[in-house]
Amino acid sequence: MTRAETDPETEDDAPRARARPVSRWGVAAIVRIRRGAEKLGLGRLPGIFAGIAMVMAPTLFAGLIFAAGVVILWSLAMPVVPDRLEGAADLLQVAAVNTSHFFGSLAGVLLLLVAAGLRRRSRSAWGIALVLLLGLSVLEISRGGAWSGSFLLLGLAAALYVSRGAFYRIGGLQAALAERGWIAMSLLAFATFVWLGFIVFEDTPYSDDLWWQFVLEGGGVSRFLRAVAGGAVLLSIVVIWRLTAPAPFKTTPPALDEAELFSALAAGNAGHADANLAWLGDKHLFWSESGETFLQYGVRGRRFIVMGEPYGRREEISGLLRAFRDHADRLGMSLSFYSTGRELLPELVELGLIVQKIGESAIIPLADFSLEGHHRKPLRATRRRAERDGLSFRVVPKEDVPEILPGLAPISDEWLGKHEGEEKTFSLGRFDPDYLKRFPMAVIEKDGVPVAFANIWTTAGKREVSIDLMRYGDAAPNGTMDYLFIELALWGQAEGYGVLDLGMAPLSGLEEDRLAPLLSQVGAFAYEHGGRFYGFQGLRSYKAKFSPEWEPLYLAAPTRLSLPFALADVALLTSGGVRGMIRRN
Repeated sequence: MTRAETDPETEDDAPRARARPVSRWGVAAIVRIRRGAEKLGLGRLPGIFAGIAMVMAPTLFAGLIFAAGVVILWSLAMPVVPDRLEGAADLLQVAAVNTSHFFGSLAGVLLLLVAAGLRRRSRSAWGIALVLLLGLSVLEISRGGAWSGSFLLLGLAAALYVSRGAFYRIGGLQAALAERGWIAMSLLAFATFVWLGFIVFEDTPYSDDLWWQFVLEGGGVSRFLRAVAGGAVLLSIVVIWRLTAPAPFKTTPPALDEAELFSALAAGNAGHADANLAWLGDKHLFWSESGETFLQYGVRGRRFIVMGEPYGRREEISGLLRAFRDHADRLGMSLSFYSTGRELLPELVELGLIVQKIGESAIIPLADFSLEGHHRKPLRATRRRAERDGLSFRVVPKEDVPEILPGLAPISDEWLGKHEGEEKTFSLGRFDPDYLKRFPMAVIEKDGVPVAFANIWTTAGKREVSIDLMRYGDAAPNGTMDYLFIELALWGQAEGYGVLDLGMAPLSGLEEDRLAPLLSQVGAFAYEHGGRFYGFQGLRSYKAKFSPEWEPLYLAAPTRLSLPFALADVALLTSGGVRGMIRRN
C-alpha cells in the first residue's frame, strides 16, 4: 500500500544523474555584464537586460535561422546576375559554381530543421547553425550571390555566437525534430521554393539533359533542378528517420547502486516510506552531490514525473529540487511531481509549478493508538471475529522472506485474477521476489496456512511505517484485511514507529465549489458519481473506520493546462502504457 494509490517507461548523459551546475555559459555571461556595468556605475540594469536577452534569444534566433533558410532557398530559385556569375567563374571552375547551388540547397534545408533545436536551447543545434551560416556565407559568393548576403549571414553568425550562453541544453536536436509542426513548416517552406522555381523557369521546356548541364549562361534551370533534388532527398531522409526512430528518452533506467540506495534509505531524516519504490528499478534516480539524498522519476514522452518526495537529508532537498529542475531544463523536458505532501508545496511553487490537490492520505498516529474506547468498538469486534475464524498475524523478517514467497505466489495470482489482472509499476509495487526480499512481510494465516500478506515499508528513525503490496486469496474470510491493519498498527506501535500510512484516497477532499479550480470540480464530481468505475467513496470510508488524520496529497505541473496530462501520464506509467490500461478495463 502506497501513499500514491491503494485499493483493498534516457536522457541520462552519464551512468547516473547527479545534481550539478547548469547553464554555466549563460550565467558567466550575465555575471560579466553585471560586473562591467557596476564598474561603469550603471548598477544591475544591463544585467537585467542581459537576462531578458537570454530568455528571448532561443525564440528570436529560431525565427531568424528559419527565415534565413527560406531566403537561401528562394534565392536558389532566382536567376543569378550574369556579371556576378562570371565573377564567381573567374575564382572557381564552372562545375564548382554549379555545385555551390546544390550544397546551398542542402544547407538551406538544414537551417529550417535546426531552427527547431534552437527554440529548445539545444547546444548541438547552436553549433550546427553556426557552421551552416559560416559555410553559406562562402557558398553565397561561390555561386554568384551578392556580397551583402554574405555579410548578413556573417552578422547573423556573430550574433548567434555572442548569444551562445542561451543554448546550453545537452542534445535536444533529435527531440526538436520530433515536432510534427516544425517538420510541417519546413516542408511548406521547401514547397514554396519549388513553386517559386517553377514560376521563374516556366518558359524553359523540360528535358532529361537539363540535369547534367554544368554551364554558366542558361544553366539556371539545371542548377534549380539539382537543388530541388538535393533538398527533397535530405528532407525525405529526415522525415523517414523521425517516423521510424524511437521516441526520445525511452531508455531503460541504469542499474541500481544497491549499496548507495540502502545507505540513503537507512540514514535519511526526511521523506516518506514510498521512497522504497526505488527498489523496483523502473525509475531513474537523481542524486545530490553527497549521494545521501535522491528523488525518483519516470519518463513519459517529453515529461519527467517525480514519484513522491525526495528522500534523504532534509537540508539537501531544496538544492536537489533546483538541480533537478535545471537538469530537466537542460534536456528540454517538462517537469511534474506526483503524490507530494504539503511540506513540499513552498519548494514546488518556487520551482514555478502549479499545484493541484488530488486526494488525501490516511495517517494513523501510533503513539496514542488504542483499541479502547467506544469509538474503537468496531475494531475490537473485527479482531475478535478474526481470531475466532482462526486467523493469526505475524511479521516475517526480510531475511526469511525468500523462504515464504513460493507459498504466497498463489495468493497473489488469485488476487490478480479478481482485480486488475496484471502487475502495475511506477507508483505501486509488484510481486517480484527480487523486490519483495527487501522488506519485512506481514502475513495473515488461517490455521497455520497463509491467506493474505503485505510487504512493509519503513523509514529511517522509525518515523513511518506503511504497506505496499496488499493481497489476499479466496480462503481469506471477510474482515481479513481489517485485521491486518489493526495488527500492523499495534505492531508498529510496539516497535516504536511514529505513524502508520494507510495510503491515498484518490480525489478525496476536493472542492466542488463554483470558484474552485476546474480540475478540482471535475475530480469532486468523479468522487461523488464515479462509483461505477472506481470506489472512491468506498475506499475513503474503508480507511475512515481507523480514525486516521487526513493529509492532502498534490500533483504539480508547469501550467494548469498540463495538470490533467501529467495525471494521465502517471496512469500510463503505472499501467505499463496504453495496452495495460486497456487490459485493465
